Amino acid sequence: MRRFSKLIFTIILALTSVLANPKSVSAASEFSASYENHYTISDSGLTLVKHDIVLTNNISNVYADEYTLSIGLTDISKLEIRDRQGLITHRVAKTDNQATISFNFPDKVVGKNKSNHFTITYQTKDIAAKQGTIWEINIPKLDSEELVTKQQTTLRIPVTFGTPSYTTPHYKYLTQEDQYLQLFFDLSTSSQNISAIFGTTQYIDFEIKYFLDNPKPETQTFAVAIPPDTNYQNMYYHSIDPSPENVTVDVDGNWIAQFVMPPNQQQTIFTKGIARINFLPALSPLSPEDYQRYLGDSQHWQVTDTSITALAAKLGTPKSIYQYLVEHLSYDYSKVYLSSSRLGALATLSDPTKAICTEFTDLFVALARASGVPAREHNGYAFTQNSLLRPLSLTQDILHAWPDFYDTSTDRWYQVDPTWGKTTGGVDYFTKLDLNHFTFVIHGDSSTKPLPAGSYRPKNSTDKMLLLNPASPSEFPPPSVTLTHTQKPASVDLIFKNTSGVAFSAPLSISLSGKNQSLPSLHIPPFGQHLVNIPLPGFRFIPSSLKLDVNYGDHTASLAITAGSTLTREIVLAAILAAGLILVCLTFVAWRLYLRRRTPRPPLYW
Repeated sequence: MRRFSKLIFTIILALTSVLANPKSVSAASEFSASYENHYTISDSGLTLVKHDIVLTNNISNVYADEYTLSIGLTDISKLEIRDRQGLITHRVAKTDNQATISFNFPDKVVGKNKSNHFTITYQTKDIAAKQGTIWEINIPKLDSEELVTKQQTTLRIPVTFGTPSYTTPHYKYLTQEDQYLQLFFDLSTSSQNISAIFGTTQYIDFEIKYFLDNPKPETQTFAVAIPPDTNYQNMYYHSIDPSPENVTVDVDGNWIAQFVMPPNQQQTIFTKGIARINFLPALSPLSPEDYQRYLGDSQHWQVTDTSITALAAKLGTPKSIYQYLVEHLSYDYSKVYLSSSRLGALATLSDPTKAICTEFTDLFVALARASGVPAREHNGYAFTQNSLLRPLSLTQDILHAWPDFYDTSTDRWYQVDPTWGKTTGGVDYFTKLDLNHFTFVIHGDSSTKPLPAGSYRPKNSTDKMLLLNPASPSEFPPPSVTLTHTQKPASVDLIFKNTSGVAFSAPLSISLSGKNQSLPSLHIPPFGQHLVNIPLPGFRFIPSSLKLDVNYGDHTASLAITAGSTLTREIVLAAILAAGLILVCLTFVAWRLYLRRRTPRPPLYW
């Protein structure tokens, strides 16, 4: 969970009585500030915050009258502000995703190098959050770089959290004091968020329902997208009930379960399992065909529009595109619980004030593709403990959308979340993504299909179709694949069936009568099957026996194949007809010769 704290000095500059000619001065040039920030996190995640601030006059004829601190936190309690004289009366105003604290200095400190020294303390639940076994900490930045001369931050966490697996920026050093680890950050004069993640893998228990309705008088086959493996997540399905006819993989890597529905029938599909979300993305090489596919136009991604291409040319990189969206789009909280239409990239660019997660994602995908960078959309679920800082969309089953882009230097897809980068006030969701994003479907070839889980519900129903909860670590079983074959006269069909709840991926090769051949790798989703047709070589008048060795992953199978005659029925019939015709012709010729021999001839001399 990311936080943003924007520090604003509202300095009312008052000229002292010794000034003969009053003038307007800049707060940034007339004051300097140093910060010592302390964050102490309890075992429950409650955080005690203390900002120790020194505001110093740089010239002799001004003083600071008022101070304002805007914090990207919505939960603030036990707020106190103190200076050397004691408590200071303060004011607090709240908006959708921040609280603004302001107060007037009780004393007017005048004179060069004179300082106001004060502390702000409060408690908040918005900085540390636990999902499953993963702790995530996000400390808001203090955005007043022009005034900062020193900024040091100390983060104290219980030793039970363990050593962080990731921090940004990296801490300067780490110590232990009693039952706390202390991480020290020296931000010098810069201002940025501090994020830390404890753990590298998140587990999510899920139960997802899909309501199917066939109102037609004939049987129909429904193709339903179920959450797939990605380069960030792995799936383990305990069950899919009723069992699908097959589960296949589409061009975007989605898993498509096929269900046959009788006429005028309704049915609910129940899926149960566990998802494993990984912090680091896996290698995912992209073919030249797929590379070009993820640069093209789609319904909501107007890649070739001149407005899109012109802006893409200025921005150039995924990071610049991400930052542009965070800075220029506004999140429209009024649309979160309304059934509003999706604007698409071009309309979002024209009106950046009406954006929710789909608009942030659509514009990112269009601009990235127009820049020559493959990009896609993810639809899914994201865990959030504060819907104002990390909003989702839709009503009953809260879904979220975020993009990814492809980096050819690492051969990996990288997921980013510009929506939450905006709503948290600048938390970095580009360099890394958290462990709370669970993909249901990937949109790459199309911006609308397939439909994600949560879209299959009865009309006018308010029932939840999704039940997801962080879970304890779980062992995934190895895949179980069976191989059967079907004999044909000129070929053999190899049928690989995955009987387990995890995906099976492996290289495939065969050896037919001693001749080796590599085939495209197998990628079979849970409870899916895949058919590979193997042509049998050679020309045979009569059937013959062949040996077929099949190697797939760690498995090897030897099949005795009876290769039938390559003479087809049509060829045999044609040969019989041709032979019959030749026989008739020969018979006719022989009969004619016979008749000529029987015909009497006149004597040579009469």
